[in-house]
Amino acid sequence: MTVGQEEYEWEPDADEGDDDPEEDQLPCPSCGRMVFDDTDRCPHCGDWIMPVAASSRQRHAIWVVAAVLATLGILLWIIR
Repeated sequence: MTVGQEEYEWEPDADEGDDDPEEDQLPCPSCGRMVFDDTDRCPHCGDWIMPVAASSRQRHAIWVVAAVLATLGILLWIIR
């Protein structure tokens, strides 16, 4: 140790080292093997991974838009 320098021991931060890779993983809906939660496609079986809630909302929105367009089409057909 030289004059003017302090000796210290490196200590990890409280949140450093707590990254558990299994916390960021979910089972693939098709094959059941663990994949990272931000994966678009399963590296094991090749199937696309899509959150159930998002796909369900998309289908619901598509049906609502289709119903509104059909209703507008019928109303325009009746009026003319």
